[in-house]
Amino acid sequence: MQQDGTCTSCPAGSISVYGSDSVTDCTPCSTGFYAVTDSCEVTVCNICPLGTYNSNPGMYGLDRCLACPLGRFCDSPGRVIGDRCPPATYTDQLGMTSCVHCAVPQQTWSEAKSRDECMPPIPIASAIWPAVSHINGGYTITIYGQYFQETVNITVGDVPVPLADIRVLNTTMATFVTPAVAEMGYYPVYLFNPSNPNDPALVCNLFLVVCCSIIVTCNR
Repeated sequence: MQQDGTCTSCPAGSISVYGSDSVTDCTPCSTGFYAVTDSCEVTVCNICPLGTYNSNPGMYGLDRCLACPLGRFCDSPGRVIGDRCPPATYTDQLGMTSCVHCAVPQQTWSEAKSRDECMPPIPIASAIWPAVSHINGGYTITIYGQYFQETVNITVGDVPVPLADIRVLNTTMATFVTPAVAEMGYYPVYLFNPSNPNDPALVCNLFLVVCCSIIVTCNR
């Protein structure tokens, strides 16, 4: 800007157009941009490059464009913040412009920061048949779903099913023999992949009765 015929620099991180004569004409650079010098000749802001972001206006210097953080990617110049990596992807280095895919069919939560977060997918269990059994146990039940591992853990209510009574037929089907329980009622059936012990798949409620003349459907 010009004051009394003398060129005076705008405040750091701001620019002005030629002919400006007041500090009020100085405009801070927008988020995603930065000023490269405090010279009074600066009339444009520079855009932050790929792999970086700047979420504050009025920044001065390229170093104010920060590297995209872990778990996010900055795939275009002038980013205000990086986008979160979607499920099944991750970024394990700063300043990445795209996310790395986990090996199929491994999964992650969003914003994963390491390949170590790629895990076998959480099981999806959709139905069982039959949905009724005896309280004394001994009946074979089939579970249908997806992403079953070679070994799975199953509980009926709080009662774990012995591994010897579980048979995984393929990634979408498994059978188990019902354990004995104390009283008649509905018992939630859970299936766990050993690699996802904290993320069980609720199959449905299995109705355990004293005699098996009652037929019910699976309550999901």
